[in-house]
Amino acid sequence: MASGISAEPDPLTAAANACERLLSTPKLPRSQPDLVYLFVSSHHAWSMRTIGAHVQRLLNPTRLVGTTAESVLGSSHELEGAPGIALLAMWLPGVTVSPFLIDDLVLDNEQDIERQRESIRRVIDAGPELRAIVCILDPYSVPVSRLLPALNDARTDPRAPIIGGMASAPRTPDGGGNVLLIDDRMMDRGGVGVSFSGPLRVDAVVSQGCRPIGPNLVITKARGNLILELGTRPALQVVQELLAELREDERNALKRGLLMGRVVDEYKERFGVGDYLIRAMVGADKEHSAIAVSETVRVGQTVRLHVRDADTATSDLSMLLDGQKLHGRPAGALVFTCNMRGRRLFPSPAHDVGSLQRAFKATPDGAALAKGGTAIATDTHELPIAGFFASGEIGPVGRDAYFHAHTASIAIFRDP
Repeated sequence: MASGISAEPDPLTAAANACERLLSTPKLPRSQPDLVYLFVSSHHAWSMRTIGAHVQRLLNPTRLVGTTAESVLGSSHELEGAPGIALLAMWLPGVTVSPFLIDDLVLDNEQDIERQRESIRRVIDAGPELRAIVCILDPYSVPVSRLLPALNDARTDPRAPIIGGMASAPRTPDGGGNVLLIDDRMMDRGGVGVSFSGPLRVDAVVSQGCRPIGPNLVITKARGNLILELGTRPALQVVQELLAELREDERNALKRGLLMGRVVDEYKERFGVGDYLIRAMVGADKEHSAIAVSETVRVGQTVRLHVRDADTATSDLSMLLDGQKLHGRPAGALVFTCNMRGRRLFPSPAHDVGSLQRAFKATPDGAALAKGGTAIATDTHELPIAGFFASGEIGPVGRDAYFHAHTASIAIFRDP
């Protein structure tokens, strides 16, 4: 894999510059890329067709998939609020790359479930060798609450992660804003997906960046998205008591809002950070002493209060990437990070891509370190990365994919 990024203000110059940087990667194959991802900041959205055609001429990919976004990222840079174009090219020998349109998926609740599942499997080419699905969606026209359960169910292998992000170019008065690209076709609604099958390993890193506070609690009475009782006591009263006991640092974290984490797998004996699906607490009903969350809840679910802050988000991502180091250096990564992260959350720029680059930076082995003198670096190139700041992220918690906010969802590609 190889990536390129450019902050040139002229769109065609930026496209050429990003392609040039990508092609300067050492030891690239002579053949055309099997797939290129193209991410374009909203500053260049009006030139998306021209940019796509320019990338096609310069890189000649077999398939091209792209979108516009508020801001883009790549290599070691996050171009927040600035014009930018980011590219990730993939050479995947033996791998089947199958782009598809979200509009081609049948998401009809009245249709026979088995027929719907088989229809979706045909569109996404979900055979026994399915390794991952990456989706880029327009948030204004895609029913995510129906799409993700249908895709989860259609996978032939539940271990194949579904990862992605919501296009985030600012909405215009006429309702448009986002432009999605698949080869030479452009759309202002719907979404594009790519399924990967064959000799490829794709790991998902979903960093929700939240810290639990207080004990685990069981919902004992609920209605819709209202939690009425926790542990047979009025829910609002329980939450108020827990907040009254918080330390000063935890109180400061409440400035970013109070969150509720729901345990995904109730059969686990212990629940760690990655076992909770984080949802916002959106209100309270004092009359019924209830709290409202941004998801339908049911009796018997285990929940826990959470807060979000920069330190927690940093340590959470670092911990998850430490686990990925056990599998060796990747070939490259796609990053879908929330547009409320970046400099809106962290004190320093390029937080998420910087964390990725540091995690997989090549270091000498023990034998080399024991030798005298100064080692000459032989593998100093950056990890190929591209992505964008999304208005919502997609990634697995447990085996199923969910819609997230304030999250970094990362697809890490490796030779198996």
